[in-house]
Amino acid sequence: MITKELLWRIRNELPMKLTIQRLGNFGPLAKQSDGYFRFQCPNCKELRATVNPSNNLAHCFCCKENYNNIDLMMIQGRDFLPAVGILEKSLNTCHPRNVLLANEQDVGIGRSQTTFVG
Repeated sequence: MITKELLWRIRNELPMKLTIQRLGNFGPLAKQSDGYFRFQCPNCKELRATVNPSNNLAHCFCCKENYNNIDLMMIQGRDFLPAVGILEKSLNTCHPRNVLLANEQDVGIGRSQTTFVG
């Protein structure tokens, strides 16, 4: 059952970096740069979507679109309910130590042939 609490947890507690890592080759290009996690905006295709660490939301500084974890899954072709189900599993298997590592690592992720190292 999808509750307001679950949607809040997916938005706020599941790092976008982990969601994009789990999308793998199907996700946008991404990099860690200047202390911020950035990825290729699904709308304008510029590498200017930046995740705000205080609220776990992304904003593209080129086209001004905003994104959360559910948005990213739906952009990849998932419907809302399956997207929430997948993200809920990620949230439930997301160990706090893995979240810290994902937030601290300074490695490129995304498509394996064109990743960036920050």
